[in-house]
Amino acid sequence: MSKMYTLFNLVFLSVIGSGCTNDSSNDAICGGNGEIHDGHCHCDDGFTISEDGNSCEESQESNYGGDFIFSPSNVQASTGISNNDQIWLLEAMDGDSQLKIEIYESYGGISSPGSITINDVESNYATCGTCVLLQTGCVEHGNHYDCSSTYMPMEGGEIHIEKTGTNAGDDFAGQLLGVVFQEVRISQDYETEPVSGGTQLELAPWSFETQLDEL
Repeated sequence: MSKMYTLFNLVFLSVIGSGCTNDSSNDAICGGNGEIHDGHCHCDDGFTISEDGNSCEESQESNYGGDFIFSPSNVQASTGISNNDQIWLLEAMDGDSQLKIEIYESYGGISSPGSITINDVESNYATCGTCVLLQTGCVEHGNHYDCSSTYMPMEGGEIHIEKTGTNAGDDFAGQLLGVVFQEVRISQDYETEPVSGGTQLELAPWSFETQLDEL
């Protein structure tokens, strides 16, 4: 299956619940800091979902630094089936910077609430299942942006997905913690290489919540 990045030139990018049931063991499963919805925890404010999706842990945002503050004026997300693969796409724009999250179920991406620590698989666009891309120096040209630099995360940051669904109208929420972006080049076969002497950007903790549109 080809990833959505093939829809864009490597320099030009486009702009772009089911019923809940209560469980008497909510407190035990979610650590008393959330409620069970459709078999996983929805966490209270100040708490984030555990890696296995079955508990809520106190948010550790205060432990993460980062001087690259991303405050988008517009966040859009969509989901749908492409080549028999459920995918989720999020795009957010802050000034001349664009951040994208792409989740591919067939590549092992997060398809239900949970979290991952970014490793070498997730830092390479050829292999990532939960892909995070950042572009800077973007200038609008009609229905697309001309961006001067592309970044992907280095190993070690965390991606948390707290709410997700498979239908338009479902909530989609999560956060990025401790993510450090490095400037990269993505080749035609999606293999990703750091730019020699390229810049690094340490992202301040960033949370998002929006409703899914149909892909």
